[in-house]
Amino acid sequence: MDFLAVFAVTLCMTVGLCLALLYGKPPTYRPRREEILHLLNAVITQQASVDQWTLFLALPITHDPDLEAIRVSCIALDEGTETVSAAHQGLNGAIYDRAGMERLQVIYQRLEKLIEAEPVSRWF
Repeated sequence: MDFLAVFAVTLCMTVGLCLALLYGKPPTYRPRREEILHLLNAVITQQASVDQWTLFLALPITHDPDLEAIRVSCIALDEGTETVSAAHQGLNGAIYDRAGMERLQVIYQRLEKLIEAEPVSRWF
């Protein structure tokens, strides 16, 4: 009798796991442009955490090439390029200093223009 109980529980767990793997989808990082605009604003106003900023810089954005270009610009700001040095860390918990914030403000304005130029669509 114990064998049948263990077998039934194991069978239910195995079937449940198979169904979860079959119909589940893997977690993906698909931020919207407005979310990244909010993150950039939070960095500029010194309200974003370093973890949020590092996550944004570390994960590629494959679903939106324009947003990926914004992310690459932010990486260039953070790490520097051959011609431009990296932004320095700011004071009092700020991620960047004043010069870095000014460069980030330019990226912020570029993203704002991308959002404004985005076509509007509705599903009825």
